[in-house]
Amino acid sequence: NEGFIRMSGYGWHEAVGRRCGDLLHFEQTDAQARAALADALVAGQAASADLLQRDKSGRPYWVHVDLQPLRGRGGDLTGFVSIATDISARMLERERLQAQWRALPAGVVIHAADGRIVDANPAAWRMLGLTHDQLLGRDSMDPRWHAVRDDGTRMPGHEHPAMLTLATGQAQR
Repeated sequence: NEGFIRMSGYGWHEAVGRRCGDLLHFEQTDAQARAALADALVAGQAASADLLQRDKSGRPYWVHVDLQPLRGRGGDLTGFVSIATDISARMLERERLQAQWRALPAGVVIHAADGRIVDANPAAWRMLGLTHDQLLGRDSMDPRWHAVRDDGTRMPGHEHPAMLTLATGQAQR
């Protein structure tokens, strides 16, 4: 359709009758996502992924690919519908925000609903003396923290501000 032609740079006459693999040029960094899509195709299952690819001229752009299996009356797999949406603007905005996040002078730690750390910026790594990978998966209950109250006494994990916010929904300082 016109959307594919705009995204890919291929004309109608170049695209019709050709295999998707001949027209889509995904970046190597997307190998895991591409493998998941290929596995879904083989298994006849729905799948989606965000992928960086290049158009006919070599210009990079981001695309969200959604694959849905088509089945005949007997339930046999007869093909797939692939919907590709250009998400370049959203990904550029995400990259801009991530650059700002990384440059913040304040340490920021993001917790999942269960308290596990799912992300932290470089200032937090420096303040806590841990690498990003060492922080991931820890929670406020981790005995290695040795957190203390203002008066110097040990602060149990369930009293950490992050855990209180998760439990009550109220901001903590």
